[in-house]
Amino acid sequence: MKKLPEKIKKIEKLTKEIKAELVDITTEEDLMFAVMNLISLEEHFYMAFCQTKKDIYLELHDEIRKLRRKAMEKLIVNTESQVWCISKHLLATAMRLKEVADKVKDEKLRKELYEYSFDMIKIFKLIHKK
Repeated sequence: MKKLPEKIKKIEKLTKEIKAELVDITTEEDLMFAVMNLISLEEHFYMAFCQTKKDIYLELHDEIRKLRRKAMEKLIVNTESQVWCISKHLLATAMRLKEVADKVKDEKLRKELYEYSFDMIKIFKLIHKK
């Protein structure tokens, strides 16, 4: 009976560790989607500037870009060679494929595009495996 409280403490500790890992995974994925949306915002501000020639859109583009870079620094662990740029393009591609899939009426194509999008996320995670 004396060992029961010790076992309960070990189980509680393990449970906390598992929950912490799950929170980290969710946080990482949330940050990935935030970066994806920041990349999309950069694209939209770029297009708005090109279409209107209003400097405000270029200024907003630059501010969003700075914010995206800061967010990526928290997400990217592998900075060798071209990995930073590859990572940005993987996340941008994942977001764009998801957005296209969201609009597609054909269910088979929609699912296929979601899978392609998730493949980009899996490759991103693979090159940043901790």
